[in-house]
Amino acid sequence: SLTWAEAKGTLTDYRLYAHYAIYFGISCPFSSLSLFTPSITAGLGFENLQAQLMTVPPYAVAYVVTILVSWSADYFNARALHSAIFATIGAVGFIASALLPATSYHSRYGRLILAASGAFSCIPPLLGWISSNMHTTAGAGLAIALNISFGAPGQIAGVWIYKANQAKRGYPTGHWTNADLLLFVAVGCLGLLVYYRRLNNRILRDGGLGVAAKRLYRY
Repeated sequence: SLTWAEAKGTLTDYRLYAHYAIYFGISCPFSSLSLFTPSITAGLGFENLQAQLMTVPPYAVAYVVTILVSWSADYFNARALHSAIFATIGAVGFIASALLPATSYHSRYGRLILAASGAFSCIPPLLGWISSNMHTTAGAGLAIALNISFGAPGQIAGVWIYKANQAKRGYPTGHWTNADLLLFVAVGCLGLLVYYRRLNNRILRDGGLGVAAKRLYRY
């Protein structure tokens, strides 16, 4: 069970708030994908149920990519690097979508697959990363709950960045916002990677930090 000491330690551990900020950055892109996807499939000439059906392939590809990235990040114990790489890939997909003409539906559909794969595949490594750097099970539970809570406002923001009056222009505001957030995620992951690496080096160098010396941080 969670003790007050563990709760206080989790709530006052400033490094965790960097994780929370990163998760906020990823929450907006993955939650807003469904808002503009039907406009692309409709532009490809599909209608009604068929148009809805053609929104599935980007998510299907993203599902496979997410499984592979999750396995690789865990196998190589390199969650930060995997998240940074695929957040950048997702950002490239959104940037390309913003730059392409609104009527380039085939190209934008391909970029949608790229953006979806990049955005969704970051989530499992990020969740695994924060839990693997908690030293107690109860603390990990609280940290993950806070992490998800901090991501909720990002999902709310995702609903508002794709404005109906920008449909004919291809929703540039939404795409640029998501691209910026994914680049923020990539930079944040690399920043935490450097921080944890330096922290581990200090722990190994000092060698007399008691409990802290028994477990290094993972990145």
